[in-house]
Amino acid sequence: MLCITHAPHRKRDGALGHEHRAAGRRGRAGALRHRNVDGADEVFAPDLIDHNPAAEAASGIDGMRASIAAVRDGFTDTQHRILFQQELPGGWVVLHWRMTGTHTGDAFGFPASGNPVDINGQDIMRIVDRKITEIYHVEELLKLTQQISGGAQSA
Repeated sequence: MLCITHAPHRKRDGALGHEHRAAGRRGRAGALRHRNVDGADEVFAPDLIDHNPAAEAASGIDGMRASIAAVRDGFTDTQHRILFQQELPGGWVVLHWRMTGTHTGDAFGFPASGNPVDINGQDIMRIVDRKITEIYHVEELLKLTQQISGGAQSA
């Protein structure tokens, strides 16, 4: 698929403009933090390319909406922390994040367990016109399923 984008606004030192940093911070972790499915339209482009899509999602943005809803409905006391953020050329932003919370509702096929959760993830996002247009993401899903199912946890 051919993507035509505008070059990101750069400051004299070559850093991406403030709007790219802000878009990166309100990325997927930010959308999850605010637990607002409708807010996905403010963060993600309608034609979002998700390189790790949810199998059942009709589109990239639908997959993000489903993730936000699963976290909103399945977990309370969630905290999302950005542990690392780096801007790259071409409008790309890399995030390493951590999510903690309590599994108090149905999520990802598991009924509420009351167990605490603590996982990390990484997002590599391309930002164009203040919206995420492309995303690669990896989450500790095995660790999450072990925590919410009561199975053995790895270090």
